[in-house]
Amino acid sequence: MLTLAFDTSTAVATVALVRDGDTLGERLSTAVRVLADADELLRENGIEQGELSRLAVGTGPGSFTGIRIGLAAARGLAFSLSIPVAGVSTLDALAAGAPGAMPVIDAKRKEVFTLALLAGDGSAGRSPAAPPPDAAGGPMPSGSVPSTIPSGLAPPAAPHERERARSAPICIPPEGLELEPGTVCVGDGAIRYRLLLEGKGAEVPPDDSALHLPWARHHAALAREFGAADDVEPVYLRIPDAEARAAR
Repeated sequence: MLTLAFDTSTAVATVALVRDGDTLGERLSTAVRVLADADELLRENGIEQGELSRLAVGTGPGSFTGIRIGLAAARGLAFSLSIPVAGVSTLDALAAGAPGAMPVIDAKRKEVFTLALLAGDGSAGRSPAAPPPDAAGGPMPSGSVPSTIPSGLAPPAAPHERERARSAPICIPPEGLELEPGTVCVGDGAIRYRLLLEGKGAEVPPDDSALHLPWARHHAALAREFGAADDVEPVYLRIPDAEARAAR
């Protein structure tokens, strides 16, 4: 199976080409360039678009605009190539790159998106707290954001299916996070609120660590239910900023 995966939910988009679990290429991108970068990955590997078997796309939570761009790109590509699509939570992909860590995405408005453990009745309970991940994750090159992932950087990890199955995405002020000492937090939200989280006893990798990005190869690994692109639903945890301003 040849899978094209991408996520445009956060400030740094990612795109990967994966064949039967092997990553043929992966890039950092932007939401507006993700299809162009995907095309470059295909050409670099001598692959035609028609050879793609399926798509995996990030569904958020994250930027409303970014999520919409990613889903629109997936729908257009799936329609033109007649291939199935699976949606993957950006939080789950971020967590898959740092096993045992808490994914924290900057939600703006002084809030973050993260995962909360589900109580026995299915309601969201405390924030997951876990020991540091086994993989330290190397730093990204200094300077501008690279377009191609360096060799050997942040190797893909096996998904924690059981843990993901009993967690749910939430939007919460970072002050409200319940953290056990030593909990590792990753993501752009962890970078933004580093001082606050470390004050709660959490550990946050260096700002340039690859662990802070939802690498698209993890979307390919996590994708399960492939089907029509129109069936893929975004993860929206609150109304868009424009609607919130209009309601004031």
